Amino acid sequence: MTSVLVEDMPGRAETLPVIRAVRRRADVRPALRAWAARVLLAVVAANVVLVAVCGGIRLRQWLWASSAHSLRFFGDISNAWARGSDVYFLSRGMAVEEQRQNHEPLPPLAPPIRATWPQFFRAYLADYDRTFARHEDGNYGLDYPPMRLLVMSAWVKHVRDADPEITNWNDRVVEPLLALNTCLELFAAVLAFALVWYWMRGHSPSPGTLGEGRGEGDLENRESFTIQNHPHPNPLPEYREREAVGTFSIAIAAAGALFIAGVRIWQLEVLPSVDAWAAIVVLVMALVTGVRRLPGGHRAWASGAVAALLVWFNAPLILEAHAWPQWDGWLVPVYLLAALLISLGWGFTAGAVLVVGAMMKGQILLVAPVLLLWPLFAGRFAVAARAFTGFATCAAALGSIWLVPSPTAWAWVGCVMLAPAAAIPWITARRPRWRLLAASAMIAVALIGWPFIAGSPWLWMAIALLSTIALAAARRLVTRRSAASWLALVFTLAIVGAAARFGGSLAWLWIGFGYGARHFQAMDMGATTFASVLGETFHWQLHEVVGSLRLGPLELSDIKLRKLLVLIDAAALVACAAAAAMHSRRGSPKVLAALAAPWVIFFAVLAQMHDRYLLWGGVLTAIAAPLAVEMTLLSLLASAMATVMILRSMLFNHTSYDPRLLQYTVAVHPGIGWAVLTLAAIYFWIVITPDRSVSARRSLHRRP
Repeated sequence: MTSVLVEDMPGRAETLPVIRAVRRRADVRPALRAWAARVLLAVVAANVVLVAVCGGIRLRQWLWASSAHSLRFFGDISNAWARGSDVYFLSRGMAVEEQRQNHEPLPPLAPPIRATWPQFFRAYLADYDRTFARHEDGNYGLDYPPMRLLVMSAWVKHVRDADPEITNWNDRVVEPLLALNTCLELFAAVLAFALVWYWMRGHSPSPGTLGEGRGEGDLENRESFTIQNHPHPNPLPEYREREAVGTFSIAIAAAGALFIAGVRIWQLEVLPSVDAWAAIVVLVMALVTGVRRLPGGHRAWASGAVAALLVWFNAPLILEAHAWPQWDGWLVPVYLLAALLISLGWGFTAGAVLVVGAMMKGQILLVAPVLLLWPLFAGRFAVAARAFTGFATCAAALGSIWLVPSPTAWAWVGCVMLAPAAAIPWITARRPRWRLLAASAMIAVALIGWPFIAGSPWLWMAIALLSTIALAAARRLVTRRSAASWLALVFTLAIVGAAARFGGSLAWLWIGFGYGARHFQAMDMGATTFASVLGETFHWQLHEVVGSLRLGPLELSDIKLRKLLVLIDAAALVACAAAAAMHSRRGSPKVLAALAAPWVIFFAVLAQMHDRYLLWGGVLTAIAAPLAVEMTLLSLLASAMATVMILRSMLFNHTSYDPRLLQYTVAVHPGIGWAVLTLAAIYFWIVITPDRSVSARRSLHRRP
C-alpha cells in the first residue's frame, strides 16, 4: 500500500492544487449527505439553544416554587437577610443622625427615613469595623466577604425601600437574588462553551497564548491527510461520511433528550423518575459519542455545546441555587472566565477576576494557585507575572476603601504614584548619567518620605537607599510593554504602605476571610469526604498530631491532621498546575481536565468541608466531559454524589417530605467518602498522564 503525505510536499502552492483535484473527484452522494447533515445540525442546534435556555429558566422557576414547603433550607437565606439588614439599619441611623445635625425637624408620625446611597455605602464601610469592635472574643457571627455583603445589603435596601412595612424575607422578595443566580449560571454555560471550543479546536495559537499543539481544524493538518490506496483513493468522501454519521448521532441524541426533558420541563408536576434519569444518562453518552465521531473542524464547537448543556442543566447547581438557596454557583463563571483569560494570555485581567471571585466566596483561593502557577510552569513567565500583578493590584484596589482611611493617606498614595515620573529622564537617557539618577532619587524621596518627617533619620536613610536602588534597576527592567505592570505594582505597594503608616483597617480581612476558616473546628460540616471517614470511622480529630516530617534541612515536627491534609492538597494543586502546563505545551485538550481536577481534589482531601462544596467539582468537570465517554461518566458521577449530599442536608429539615430518600442519603454516609476519594484519585491520575493521542499525532507528523 502506498501513501502520500500532503504535509510532506514541498510547499503550499503545490499542496493546494492536489487538494482541489481530490475534491473534484469526490463522489456526489457523500457530499449531499454532508450538506444535509450540516443543515440538520444547524436546525437542531438552534432548537437546542432555544429549548435549553427557556427550559432551564422554567425548570429553575418551578423548583423554587415547588420547594417552598418541602425542601427549602431557610438558614442561609435568613442569614443573608440578617446581614443585609444590619447594614440597612446602620445606614438609616446615619441618615437620622445627619438630619439631626442639620437641625431638621423629625415629625413623630413621619414614615421611616430612607438612607441615600452615599449613606448606605458609608454604613457598608463601617459595618466590618463595628462588628470587629463589638465582638472582642472573635465570634463575629459575620463571615461574608466584602462583595457578597455588598450584594446582600443592596438587596435588603432595595426590598425595604420598596416596602417599608416588611419585616422578614419571603419568596417574592428573593426573586432578584434568584435572577442573579440564573444570569450567572447562563454566563457560566457560555464560558464553558468558549473554553472547551478554544482548547478543542486545535489551532496554532498566537504568541502569548498557552496552547502550542498542532491542530486538526485545517484540511492541510487534519491527521496528516493521508491518501491511501483503497476503493476510494479520495479521503474526502470518507471524511464527509464520518461527518454525516456524527451529525445524525448528535441529532438523534439531542432529539431524544429534548423529548424526555420537554415533557418534564413544560408539564412539571413531579420530578423525573429513575427510568427517565437513566434514559437521560444514556442519551448524554450517545451525544458525547456522536461528538467524538465528528471530524476536527466540527468537534470543537460540538464539544463546547455539550459542556455548556451539562453546566446549564447541572443538577446540584440548580438544586443548590434555586431550592436551597445558596450562592456557591457564583464562583463557577468566575473560575471559567479566569481560565479562559489565562488561556488567551490575558494574565493581568485573569488575576483581577480571581480577586473579584474571592470577594464573593473565599473558597476560590483554594484552587486559584493552579491558574497562577500554570503559565509559570508552561514557560510563559510574562503571563504569570502579569497574573500575579493583577491579583495583587486588584486586591489592593478593592481593599483600599478600608486600607486607606483618610484624605491625607490618599494624598500620599498619589505622591507615591507620581514618584516614578521622576525616573523618566533617567530611564529614557541614551547614556546613564548619575546626576540624573541623583536628581530623580531626591524627587522620589521627597514625594515618598514627607509623611515620615518626624520619624527616625534611619528611616529617611532607608527610604533614600531603597528609592535609589529602585530607580537604578528601573533603567534595565522597565520597558514600554512592562511599564503598566510596574505602575500597578507601585500602586499596590502604595496601598500597603498607606495602611501601615496611617492605620488602615483590616477588620474586613479578619472577618470576611479569617473567621470563616476558623469558625467551624470540625472534621466536616455535613460533607461526606475522606476527612469525615477518618473522623467517624477511625475517630481521628482535626487537631490530632499525626507525626513529623523531615525534608533535608527542613523539619516539621508535631504535624496536626489538618495541616497534613492541607499539605497533601497543596502538593496536588502544584501537580495539577504542572500537568496543565504539560498538556498546554503539547496542545492537548486534557488541559481542561487539569483545570477541573482541583475542585474535586480539595473537597475529597481537606477537612472542614460543607456538604455543598462538591457542587463545584460536579459542575466544572463538565468542561472535560467531551474529551471521552469515561470523562463524561466521571462528571455525571461527581454531580450525582454532590446531589446526594445536598439533598441529605435539605431533607434533615423536612423529614416528612420523602422518608425513603432521606434514609438512603443517610445510609451512604460516611461510606461514600471512599467513593469521593476514589473519584479524585482517578481524576488526578488522568490529569498527570500524557495524552496518547497527541503523542501518536506527533509521531505521525515526524514520519519521513
